[in-house]
This record gives sequence, structure tokens and C-alpha cells, in this order.
Amino acid sequence: MARLLHLSDTHLLGPGSTSPHPDIDPEDRLIAVLSAATAEGPFDAVVVTGDISDDGSGDAVRRVHDLVRPLAPIVVAVPGNHDDTDVVAQVFGTALVRVGAWTIRGAATNVPGEVAGRADPVLDLLGECDGPTVVLMHHPVRSRSAHPWFTLRGAAALEQRLRDHRTPMILLSGHLHQPYEDTVGGVRLYGAPATFYGIAHDGEEWTPHGAPTGALIVDLGEDGTSSARLIDA
Repeated sequence: MARLLHLSDTHLLGPGSTSPHPDIDPEDRLIAVLSAATAEGPFDAVVVTGDISDDGSGDAVRRVHDLVRPLAPIVVAVPGNHDDTDVVAQVFGTALVRVGAWTIRGAATNVPGEVAGRADPVLDLLGECDGPTVVLMHHPVRSRSAHPWFTLRGAAALEQRLRDHRTPMILLSGHLHQPYEDTVGGVRLYGAPATFYGIAHDGEEWTPHGAPTGALIVDLGEDGTSSARLIDA
């Protein structure tokens, strides 16, 4: 059994940047979640599914890396719509690692200048997945929201490929600021809450601070099974 700590939407800021939510300190929130998670370890890897920074800065991304690095021997991340893709890759390295029987692969679903995402990078890597695989992506395949910001361009094509997939696979995502769990064919979909603030989704409406914050613990079985549970913090 391998254990992952799945974090998302930390939204840290670099020096001189201001937050649209000045009443919440994103670094304090992340530290509180990590403190709660420590009691649930040890972890084989920490994975972060995007919006690591709120301002796209390298300082914010490096600070998140420094905070999560002590929790596991492996730390990987993919960019979100607030992030600079190259900066995330420079700080966290390539999101392609082995954890037990599983391979972790990252896909950059973010589109520069847009909030919504695209499925093409995930579709491109599916042909390389011939064993138990964890795919990291910021934008979820199935959104609880009908708002354009929370959609994934090409999601229908990706869902069809997932239905046809025949080896164990899970997709880990963020972006919604709301935890969720779903299935497409034999593929499990797990969405992490934000560490920063939660969002409740209802069609095209969304309400800040309406969902729990925290992280997911994802357990990966040697036989290709998986399970996830929420750390509400």
C-alpha cells in the first residue's frame, strides 16, 4: 500500500502581491492543513494539483515546495490557471515518478490567459499508461459547476477514452475548491478541496466559503485498487 497526500489550490502570494481575499492568509491556511495531515502520515508522496500560487510568482511556488517537502520523499505538482507552467516545472521538477506499483504522471491542463482548462494534455499521455497510473491535473473531468470557468475543453472525448481504458487508473484534480469523487468506466476521479477557501457550486452559481477546506489522503493498493478520504482542516 502506498499513501499520497493530495493538496490543491494553495494560492500563495509572492512579495508585493495582494489577495482578493485579504481576510484569509493562504500560507497560514496551508500550514494548518499540513499540521492536520502530519498526524495521518507517513506519506510516500505529496501531490499538488495546481493553483499553487495566486499571482504566478516563483516566490510563491517555491514557498509551497519548501512547506510540503518535509512531509514525503517525493513531491510533485502540476500547474493551475493561476500558475506559470515553466515555474512550476522548474521548482517541482517533472511530474513522472514511481510510487510502489503505481506511476504518477502530470498533465498541464491550464491555458495561458484563461480560467477554464483543456483535456488535450491528458489525452496525449493516456497511450503511455500501461500499468496502475495516477494522473495529476488541475481541471476536473466532471465539474459540479456549469459556470464556464470550471469546465474542461474536450472533456467528452476524454471521458470516452477513460471508458475504454483497461488498466488501473485514478485522476486527481483540484480547481473546484470543493472535494468530490466520481467514476468514468473503471477510472476513479478524486477532487481535492482547496487549502485556501472552499466554494459551493450549484449550476452556474458559486459561493465562496461554502465548502470545506483541507486535503485528501489517497491510498493506492498494490492490486490497483484505490480509496480517498478527506482531511477537513
